[in-house]
Amino acid sequence: MISVGIRLDPQKDVFVSAPARTDIAAVVVLYNPSENLLSNIDSYSDQVDAVIAVDNSDSLSRSILSRLDDGRVTLIPMGGNSGIARALNAGCQRAIELGYKWVLTMDQDSTATPDLVCALTEVLATDQRNEIAIVAPAWEQVGGAPILRFSDLLDLDYAMTSGNLLRLDAFKGIGGFRDDFFIDHVDNEFCLRVRRSGWRIVQRRDAILLHRQGDMGRVDSRFRSTR
Repeated sequence: MISVGIRLDPQKDVFVSAPARTDIAAVVVLYNPSENLLSNIDSYSDQVDAVIAVDNSDSLSRSILSRLDDGRVTLIPMGGNSGIARALNAGCQRAIELGYKWVLTMDQDSTATPDLVCALTEVLATDQRNEIAIVAPAWEQVGGAPILRFSDLLDLDYAMTSGNLLRLDAFKGIGGFRDDFFIDHVDNEFCLRVRRSGWRIVQRRDAILLHRQGDMGRVDSRFRSTR
């Protein structure tokens, strides 16, 4: 797979490589999902090289289980609800074991637009100092008003987990997600350690992640710019 390139200086014809698709695995955490899960996974499975589903459910329906067991998805059963942080750690660790350098962290209710991963990786092509740990998208509520799209980047203090491209070297360096944080503030605390360790969190505001109503009320408090 050929890496995406972005021209940094037209005068010098200099390019920097972004991660190839084969460097990226998606990690999605499940908890008693609806049938929408399958179409949501379909929206990004072709944009990454592998999908790792970490299952916090009490039990999965047979129809969902049979679809996940088609060779495209690696399923990690947690034996019940272990919390979002422990599930994310399990998925990221499996990605590391499989040799991936980046993960696309997804919520079971989120849908990727067709160019989401490409748009996120293009940001990394400009990261000459390898300072970026997380590239976040902009969130748009399914059925809601379309959000305005901007071409600039924002440096963030915090970003919600779903739809992020996460550098696994940064994940390893700060010790992963704190699994004593069961659900609340998992992403806030993780981002705090990311920033304190000298990494950047950036948002590409024209890379769109679609989300169904439910968690959208948490966006404003968890999506903060350093500007």
